[in-house]
Amino acid sequence: MPLQFQSATTVPLSDHERTTQTITPENVGRALSALHRDGIVVLSNAVDIQHIEKLNSILSSEAEIMAKLPTTHFNDVCFFFPTPFTISC
Repeated sequence: MPLQFQSATTVPLSDHERTTQTITPENVGRALSALHRDGIVVLSNAVDIQHIEKLNSILSSEAEIMAKLPTTHFNDVCFFFPTPFTISC
């Protein structure tokens, strides 16, 4: 049986919803419907870009340090999707 892929439902939040941290009932309904149906939903514009940039600057430096530790484990994962090309790991 061929693999079937579906895309996640995206619910775009307004700037007002993001800044007031209050989602409209319509968007809550759309998000919950998608979550119950698909098991996943994307809320776009939910996090202020400045917060993401600050978090990224903190975590990036920590990630570089952790990557150099001999105790850090990396999963070598190879995803195979049927294509006319050969994929090797």
